[in-house]
Amino acid sequence: MTQSQIETMAPRESDAAARAGAQELLRNRQEMLALSYIAYVGLYGLAAIDVARMFLLVQRFLNDLAPVRDRWKIVWGPGVANSKFASFIDDRVVFVVEHTKEKNRFAVVIRGTNPLSIANISEVNDIFEMIDWPYGKPAPGLKPKISRGIDNGLEQLVAIRASDELPGSGKSLIEFLKERVARARGAVRIDVTGHSLGGALAGTLALCLTDLQGTDEVPETLRWDPDRKARVWATTIAAIPAGDPDFAAHSDAQLDGRCDRVANSLDIVPYTGIASEMGIIRHIYEPTVPTGTLISLSFDNVIKRLTAEKLVYQHACRDAVKLEGTVRKGGDNFVAEMLYQHVDAYVHLLDLTDAIDIKTLLSASPDDMEDDLSQEKTANGASKRPVWTPAALRLGDFGPPLDPPASLLPAKHTPTPLATEGHQKLVEIYPVSKPSRFRALYLIYRTIVYLLHLLPLRNRPFQAARLTRVYLENLGGIWIKLGQVLSMRTDLFSNEFCEELANLQERSFGFPTDVARRIIDDCLGHPLEQTFDVFEEVPVAAASLSQVHKARLRKNGVWVAIKVQKPYAREYFQKDFSWISFLFRTFDRLGIGEQFGWKGMLNEVKEVIEDELDYRHELAAIRDIRRTLKKHKIYVPRPFDALCNDRVLVMEFIHGVSVAEYIRVNRADPERARKWCEENNISCKKVAKTLCHSLLRQMFEDNLCHGDIHPGNVVMLRNSRIAFLDFGTVGSFDTEFIAAYRLYLTALASQNFSEAVDLMLWLSGELPVIDIQVVRFEVISAMRSWYARTRRRSLPVHQRSLASSSDEVGKILMRYRMRVNWSMLKLGRTYHTLDMTIGAVYPKVNYPKLLKSYYAKATRRANQRALTALAGLPQRLGGYASIVLPRFRERLFVFMAGRSIIEEIIISVGALLRFLLVVLAAALGLVYLRQHHPELAAQLFQHEPRLLHAIDMVPYIAPGYWAVLAIVVFIMIVKHQRLLARTKRQPVRLPGGQGSSQVEA
Repeated sequence: MTQSQIETMAPRESDAAARAGAQELLRNRQEMLALSYIAYVGLYGLAAIDVARMFLLVQRFLNDLAPVRDRWKIVWGPGVANSKFASFIDDRVVFVVEHTKEKNRFAVVIRGTNPLSIANISEVNDIFEMIDWPYGKPAPGLKPKISRGIDNGLEQLVAIRASDELPGSGKSLIEFLKERVARARGAVRIDVTGHSLGGALAGTLALCLTDLQGTDEVPETLRWDPDRKARVWATTIAAIPAGDPDFAAHSDAQLDGRCDRVANSLDIVPYTGIASEMGIIRHIYEPTVPTGTLISLSFDNVIKRLTAEKLVYQHACRDAVKLEGTVRKGGDNFVAEMLYQHVDAYVHLLDLTDAIDIKTLLSASPDDMEDDLSQEKTANGASKRPVWTPAALRLGDFGPPLDPPASLLPAKHTPTPLATEGHQKLVEIYPVSKPSRFRALYLIYRTIVYLLHLLPLRNRPFQAARLTRVYLENLGGIWIKLGQVLSMRTDLFSNEFCEELANLQERSFGFPTDVARRIIDDCLGHPLEQTFDVFEEVPVAAASLSQVHKARLRKNGVWVAIKVQKPYAREYFQKDFSWISFLFRTFDRLGIGEQFGWKGMLNEVKEVIEDELDYRHELAAIRDIRRTLKKHKIYVPRPFDALCNDRVLVMEFIHGVSVAEYIRVNRADPERARKWCEENNISCKKVAKTLCHSLLRQMFEDNLCHGDIHPGNVVMLRNSRIAFLDFGTVGSFDTEFIAAYRLYLTALASQNFSEAVDLMLWLSGELPVIDIQVVRFEVISAMRSWYARTRRRSLPVHQRSLASSSDEVGKILMRYRMRVNWSMLKLGRTYHTLDMTIGAVYPKVNYPKLLKSYYAKATRRANQRALTALAGLPQRLGGYASIVLPRFRERLFVFMAGRSIIEEIIISVGALLRFLLVVLAAALGLVYLRQHHPELAAQLFQHEPRLLHAIDMVPYIAPGYWAVLAIVVFIMIVKHQRLLARTKRQPVRLPGGQGSSQVEA
């Protein structure tokens, strides 16, 4: 619920008491929603009959879920009614919790619909028969009726008893309440809540308890509160109507305003049975989501039958405020949208997006519990963790939030400091100016100077790498991203060259703080001091396109990191990308450096930069990856959407120790690093395992991957937990590629190198006409050598890593003129950054062992997700049979058409001539610039006097001759390019395996 909705409940002119009441109503709704959703815990992965395990899970989420954290504990149940049709499926789950902060307050929580329960489904749909309300004495003139399905559910709730060895063992719900109310001193409050079918039963049970409270007409066995010490409240969420208008009137009279019905305006389920509304709501998602013929027919049938039977349903609590939902964009499935509006939308509408993960609740299992139920307590028994609700961040007008934390990260995961503040590396600050009109000429000049200095260093890769890094660093912005993309090309460059370019990530410069302040003010629409009470002037980090400041939110004291985009970043991108695009396309057309894949590299640079120039992409990536990494036990900082735009990103600041900081301290003082790990219960082996398993799980199970897990982006927390930072490189892969790559890694881990090499060749795309068996032999030898190295822990990590295997294979493929696709290159770069992190944390890592342990766990997870899966179902289901692998795999390869020796000679000579023509054109351009624009040439090449002296030796050429010369050179280049194009052949598939000689041109 947003602040505007709160103001609807408590108008501006109302007094402070009314405002506080509105805030309390919101918090109560949040707690009841959380309790109702906790009742679904383990629904998809837990046998219903195992109530002891269900108890553990419910208590776990009561301890950990933000809206109810440490505020409730189970005191009765869970009580379970098993299905008559299948004993391993439950029809009903109910439990009672007691508030730990408020005296004499209880909540009865009823689970909603179990999709596997035939009884539950029939109860929801059994609306075509009504029976008289069996409890209490209605007012004269009222004859309340409820549906047959709701009556069956209510009968079960009254009869259920808590299982043995659980709280309230052997007692029914009414017996338990009778005992606790009798023992209580003073008034007692009992909330009854549930979602969907559970919501309908919650309102009905609340009325039942009120009717059975203590009147003379109630039998002694059912009279649970003869002194009327208790007051029963109902909070129903997404509930279907339980009865007719008389039932609604009776309920409203008995509960007397103690009923709060929560309904999403776009949720169809609450309208079930109300014929007058069903004719309208069938089209509620149009035109975004079409209803469909079958859905319309279903609505028509229900409406006709309700009308024929003269059945009229009506909600109790008719004056409930509806939450205004929104239809999701891009969807076209009516059922999917309906389920979203019925379940997930309530989490968003009540501002609990970051507190409740539906999938985690449904798939939870006691096997995943990271801690036992005993919580870290203070001396007096109270929990050390603060009580907090996400809505507190948006309730500043109504007073301070409950116990505001300085960090959203639970205290049990926050480590002690490792290094002092004095060790923090300061960011160098340089002024930023608007790009010059002569930016293109400057780029040409810098590029020519770079190439002139690079030529003598061709045989000295380390010096060439440093020169390249400095060149890209001086140009800044998009050029640094280009360098990072080039660092992926381990198949073309040496490891030293790629590692030097990777250092561009750590050597970026910041910009003045007053500029950052203006950008933040523009985003917020007011001075930042109104939102932040502390803002650190010195940036804590800087990247090629941004810098990060640390600040503290004024309303709740939470520390945040503010990522601010550099000024003029878009302008520099537009100018520089035009030049890079021209350069790459020219190289591609002229066939210069075909192995670089200029088009693919250009698209990669453009995609990376465009995403990083709009922080809304990263904001969406954070929201998505928070949900997936939560299951990996990896913490992701929470973003603050309301404070972000395309140039500013505000997220929670993680108080931890980065792996980069750990590396520095471990090198300088290993004993200090070891003691810090012991003090914070950190196992480096477990951290390395979590990192490796998580990356594989991100790729193969989530298909949402953090592409830059270098030491600066990984934070070490207490108890071997970790957190990730910087989500600008989060992305996914093509499904077909991921499936094949998973088979490749599986084969590699199981030493099936023959299969692994064939999959690698298939992933490489087009193959030249070569002896494929020779390539296979070389690659298999490289794989065997890598596997042998992994077992020798004395070797450096980079020689035993997955990245080293990929690098060696890539170099072999490149030697045979095979092209490596960009998905492979991005994965290779991700592996390199992962190796840097794992190698520093746990140098003894064994990659094949990690792969095998991952696949074992992945198999168990997949089998758990599939309700009908057999234990041990192979993960490589759908792979090809080993008996036909050799022939089948050879037919997958696509070859480039073969060339004769004469054609190869022509192509080689042509490539040399093409290079000479390009050099000639560049040289003529310099001469023209010197002869006809001497001032500009002198300014551009003022640091290259020898070059100017050499140009001055060329005889003067009149402007008219220059035009003729330019036309001649252009025609020569075009003619030469067309001549070479005739020798090109299209890729073909050899139909007969290795023995076939049929190749189409």
